[in-house]
Amino acid sequence: MHWLRVVPAVVLALALGPLTAGCGSVAKTRPGTATSETRVSAADRACRDRWHALHDEVGGRAARGVLVQRAFASRWESVEAGIGYYESTANADQCGDLLITQRKAIRDLDAVIAKALPYDLERRAATAAADRTTWHAAHPKKKEPKPVRAAYRTLRSKVRPAGRDLSPAITELASVDPGRAKAVRRGVRDLALLAQTSDAYVACNRALTRVRAFVKKG
Repeated sequence: MHWLRVVPAVVLALALGPLTAGCGSVAKTRPGTATSETRVSAADRACRDRWHALHDEVGGRAARGVLVQRAFASRWESVEAGIGYYESTANADQCGDLLITQRKAIRDLDAVIAKALPYDLERRAATAAADRTTWHAAHPKKKEPKPVRAAYRTLRSKVRPAGRDLSPAITELASVDPGRAKAVRRGVRDLALLAQTSDAYVACNRALTRVRAFVKKG
């Protein structure tokens, strides 16, 4: 089952009208009011808690990267919408295969993002800037060597152009079904080839290598 199939089911259910309450639920109307209150069984609540825990996991994963985070944002929104639905409505029998399938879909998506992250120069440059701040705090009276300062200037001037160069391939990779291994491999290969042809990316990658080597020396 592909990971996106959870959401259409939710949309269909909403279009057809309110879902009937799960086994163990009893609807009561308060006297003198038009609102009703649903009692949730302990088994249903335990199942919803498991979907809630999965929702919390997704939040941290979706926040990774900068360019990559933007490209994959709609993917994670769809995943979170599906999880959010079951988090509030699931019955006890919706925590078996359905939850296992959703977890696998998330792992597959996470694996694709892991392949894209090395090409996210905005993320890598932000890490390099943080390392630079740490280095200056530890060596307040020292200056970096000229080649290192030049590397930081390269990052400041070329990270965005490099991102524009690679953005089409990252966006295309984000549109691939994570469960289709062959399509994912093709998308990653196209991204790698595009990176090799981008002068801005090549210059930034070289600059980051120099910066990392310097910071590592301490």
